[in-house]
Amino acid sequence: MVTSGSILSQAPHVCGHIEGRVLRKALTRPLHLPRRTRSVQTVAASGSRTLRRGSGTMLSSRQMNVYIPSLRGLRSASRTLARNDMKHIPKYAAVDAVQVVPSENFAVLQTICTQDVLAYIVTVACSFLWVHMFRELTKKRVFDQKLSRKLVHITSGTLFILSWVLFSDAPSARYMAASVPLFNGVRLVGLGTGLIKDKNAVNSISREGNPRELLGGPLYYVIVMSLLTAVFWRESAIGIAALSLMCGGDGLADIIGRRFGGENRLPFNRAKSWAGSIAMFVGGVVFTIGFTMLFHQWGFMTVTAPWQLLRGVVLVSFVATFVEALPANQFIDDNISVPIGALLAGLAFL
Repeated sequence: MVTSGSILSQAPHVCGHIEGRVLRKALTRPLHLPRRTRSVQTVAASGSRTLRRGSGTMLSSRQMNVYIPSLRGLRSASRTLARNDMKHIPKYAAVDAVQVVPSENFAVLQTICTQDVLAYIVTVACSFLWVHMFRELTKKRVFDQKLSRKLVHITSGTLFILSWVLFSDAPSARYMAASVPLFNGVRLVGLGTGLIKDKNAVNSISREGNPRELLGGPLYYVIVMSLLTAVFWRESAIGIAALSLMCGGDGLADIIGRRFGGENRLPFNRAKSWAGSIAMFVGGVVFTIGFTMLFHQWGFMTVTAPWQLLRGVVLVSFVATFVEALPANQFIDDNISVPIGALLAGLAFL
């Protein structure tokens, strides 16, 4: 830390040789700071608030705003003093007392920015490769089109939630993470409008292979995922529950319902089955509890009452499952209705 003693310690010895106005002009002249150097405000504190040359000019401490960016700047300042008849002050009189302290905040900010940028790049790259893998598997008919779509629906969301651990604790980290689904949303818009030609990608995401389908449910999916990430992040079980039920629960409901639903249809919605609804409920509870406890273990959130959390998650999953089973899904997409139902229930029970 720089104090007045570092700059003005020898000033009383030479006050008889200089004019106060010259000293004031030389020392209060601002020097340019490099970006990685902390500016230091130096004030006169050498036993009094002012420095006098006998009965001459008074030098106020408020006028001593001197910036010491480096030893080069200090040498430049000393040369300026020497040119103004201050030859009696040694050139490096204050060097031993000056300590140039690099900005710790800048170093931390640089580390945080680097971590979040790298996490963003890794997450985007992995999401692209993951969808590309299912596109190739669908092309080779390892999965049929509908199963591939739901597997992408389940795994993309859950893996994205896991990627949150890669980001830093900076306030901006949540927005960096939230921009990952939006990046995929831009690609969906390009595929849906025909600006990007990729039939295999369309087949792996859409129901019937129509590119316009990507502007519906899949686009709503990434938008809702981005909003929930930005608002709730990894600090709230409410957002995790809504994402888990939209990604994991709803996806499992479709896969299990198609395979084991058969004639076990719900009485108030023949398009849904008991098997699918049970799968959604169980999947929602498992994913929500799993992610919540995982983030608790990693220190991102605190769970003080596990049994109370379990009770709340069960109630939220029940409400979201009921919403998904309603015939209203003919008018509103599940990727909108399920998260809304889960959020409302989460605000009440979590």
